[in-house]
Amino acid sequence: MLKLLDRLIPWLSVDDIGMLFAFITHEKRQYVELKAEICDVILRHMERTPAVADNVNSVCDTSLLISFLDMPSERMRLSFLKMIGVLLAQSPVVGRAMMTKIAGFDAIWLFLAPFPVTADLCDVLLRIGSREKNRWWC
Repeated sequence: MLKLLDRLIPWLSVDDIGMLFAFITHEKRQYVELKAEICDVILRHMERTPAVADNVNSVCDTSLLISFLDMPSERMRLSFLKMIGVLLAQSPVVGRAMMTKIAGFDAIWLFLAPFPVTADLCDVLLRIGSREKNRWWC
């Protein structure tokens, strides 16, 4: 099923991607591993294809992705943080202004505060803030 989803992601409409995110966020403690795999597939295509990143941004912008950081799985939290980084990479100046306006970095800290700090989490957070060749690392 995931291989099929991997092949279909570039051709999914905004509504289809919205349904994927609805499934991921519904009943947060059910099907955690499957949802984490779906997040990884979406993230992989967001990094490769700007159209997929635009579709994800249309469905759930950065502020909504920040609200998903309370997921029970660290793998999913890391995937959502990486998605935020990819969306910020599309337009770094606008992304930084928007994150400042909505207090996005403070919100990230608040959503991640209840969970333990791991090396992977620190690595992803540092990569969100560092840029190379006008591209956010994730």
